[in-house]
Amino acid sequence: MAVATGQRVAHVYNASSGLRTHTFELRDWVSSVAFSPDSKLLAVGSAYWNPGADNRGALKVFELQSGNSILPTVDFPLDVWWLAFSPDGALLAVAMGDYQDVGADLGRIRVWNTSSWEVVHELRGHSRCVWALSFSPNSTRLASAGGQWYRRGSPVGEVKVWDMLTGSELLTIPEPNGAVFGVDFSPDGRRLALASYNGLVRLIDGRKLMETPTHVPMPLE
Repeated sequence: MAVATGQRVAHVYNASSGLRTHTFELRDWVSSVAFSPDSKLLAVGSAYWNPGADNRGALKVFELQSGNSILPTVDFPLDVWWLAFSPDGALLAVAMGDYQDVGADLGRIRVWNTSSWEVVHELRGHSRCVWALSFSPNSTRLASAGGQWYRRGSPVGEVKVWDMLTGSELLTIPEPNGAVFGVDFSPDGRRLALASYNGLVRLIDGRKLMETPTHVPMPLE
C-alpha cells in the first residue's frame, strides 16, 4: 500500500503487517501515487499551492526493490492530480491542471511508454483541471475526468475518452453540474463510472459509447 502524504514524501506499507517498508521523496507536497501492475515500480506525483509558479507539479518513478529512480524528476507548469499505469504496464498517464482555474490551457494529460520512458501522447482538450484517469482493461482507451473544482459562474465538467494508439479524442461525456472528480472502467470494460461535484455517481453503458456513430468503436472484450 502506498500513501501520498500531502508533504514531500510518499510512504509504502506492508498491507499485512501495517509496517512501513519504503519512503520516497519528491519536492513540494505529494498529491498522488500509483503502482505498476507488477508492483515493481511506484510513480509519485506532486503539486504546489502557489499560483504563478514556474514549476508547480512534478513526477518521479522509483523501482521499489532498489529504491532507485528510473525516471528522474519531471517538472510541469501545472499541478499533478492523478497517476495511472495501464493494465498491461506499457503506459503511464499523468493528469494535470490548475486547481484555481487561473489562466489558459488548464487541463493536460501526458502519457509515457514505460519501456523507453519516451512521451507518446500529449492530450489536451479539457476545459478545466484534469482530476482523475482510468485505463480500459485492455489498455486501448484512457478515460479522463475534469472540470471546475468548485462552483463559480457556470460550472463546467466532463469526461473524455482517448484512443491510446493514436492519441485522438474519441468522445466527450458532459457533466452540467460541475467537475467530475473520479472515473473508473469496470473490470470487463462494459461500464464507465463517473463521480461528480454534485455528489452523484453515474454509470455509463459501454454499449452506448461503442455505438457513438462518429467515433471509433470501443472494444468490449
